Amino acid sequence: MANSQLCYQQIARFGGAACEAVRQRQATPALDQVLDAIFLFAGLASLMSNGTHALYEGFTVCDKTRAYGHGLLVGFGNLCLLAQEGRSDEELLEAIALAKDCAIPTSLAAIAPTLTSEELVAISNAAVTAPDMGIMPHVVTRETLREAIHRVERLAISAC
Repeated sequence: MANSQLCYQQIARFGGAACEAVRQRQATPALDQVLDAIFLFAGLASLMSNGTHALYEGFTVCDKTRAYGHGLLVGFGNLCLLAQEGRSDEELLEAIALAKDCAIPTSLAAIAPTLTSEELVAISNAAVTAPDMGIMPHVVTRETLREAIHRVERLAISAC
């Protein structure tokens, strides 16, 4: 838990500046801090198998979303996972603000503007049957996943 909090704090502190460094194609201390935090957290998350890749797995079944950046899809999936866990609006808004600061998408439209309802059903089906989803502390259905996605999108709009 302490390592996860440290990673989060580093990303919260340096994420925006690191994102700008990438846009400017510059190596900066902020970028170094965020990369170190991401690598540490990715290692911890893979050891814990915490469900963070389930929605990403769903996105891989759709041509419109498959090639979108892995980390960006996982980032959006993490927001949806927080919503799926029933986190408070305040906590979600904080995570959404950080995601926006780090150029993580906060809506399906940002990932694939022309996503059809059939494609969303296919993505949801693949996500809820992904191995990572099986370790969630509660049952996740297509409907509860869609509700979580829409909750993130609503809160992201209200945060503007």
